[in-house]
Amino acid sequence: MADKRPIDGYVDPNIPNPNGEGDAPIIIYGYTPTLALSILALILFTLLLLFHTYRFSTTRLYAFSTLLIFTTLCEIVGYIFRLRSSPPPIGNPYGVINFVVQYFFIVTAPVFLSAAIYTTLTSFIAALSEDSRDGVKRLSPFGLSKKTILGIFITADSVESEITDYG
Repeated sequence: MADKRPIDGYVDPNIPNPNGEGDAPIIIYGYTPTLALSILALILFTLLLLFHTYRFSTTRLYAFSTLLIFTTLCEIVGYIFRLRSSPPPIGNPYGVINFVVQYFFIVTAPVFLSAAIYTTLTSFIAALSEDSRDGVKRLSPFGLSKKTILGIFITADSVESEITDYG
């Protein structure tokens, strides 16, 4: 009889592995995700979505609000799949697809939040660098254009996200 190698990873002693198709031999998180925190996150991000949707309809901050709405939608999708990773009977913490989807959406969402901040900052810099009433032209930081500043921010954030993903 061949010796079985021990499983290297976290296995919850209270939750047997269903060993179904798409299940990992371990809980990939390194712990068992809690139902309560997943529900709390879903409630909070849903409230934020409602708030930002209201702000979108009542203000003229369309680019900013659209990015925040998309951020909260990504978080909601991520936490729905995180909820599906909670202990049975609600979820299956051994499910690989639940982990992959929740990880993608929860890690990707802050990129859109950063984009909202960058867009606002770029507009603010552009407003400060416009010609004043006395005819004096103010320069943006380092003499860069609005488009160049936004490009630098987005490139830096993309590189940071890649570093985070590939660890």
